[in-house]
Amino acid sequence: MLGLLFLSIAVNLFDRQVLSLMAPLIRDELNLSNTEYSTSCSSSCWDDAVPDPGGNDDRPQRARFGMAVIMLWWSAANGLHALARNLWHFCTFRFLMGAGNAATIPAESR
Repeated sequence: MLGLLFLSIAVNLFDRQVLSLMAPLIRDELNLSNTEYSTSCSSSCWDDAVPDPGGNDDRPQRARFGMAVIMLWWSAANGLHALARNLWHFCTFRFLMGAGNAATIPAESR
């Protein structure tokens, strides 16, 4: 179980690092300025004002189910980035991915 939790955190952190490496390609593909790109990246942090979807349940069965839902949410939101065609799309998908990401820490601590 600890190995899976470690792996989920590692993939999450790896994703953040890959985004900075892909920045020039993403900016060119979506025709974004540096300011627009930084706005889109910060949109993954805006979801901290939104309660997490299922990560705060103390019952072990629900915490495991919540973690599975959160990982599916995060993975789907991450995959949606391939469909982004403008700044609005990219910010929306970053926000959705961040919402799943924000819920992983409380869920993993259970």
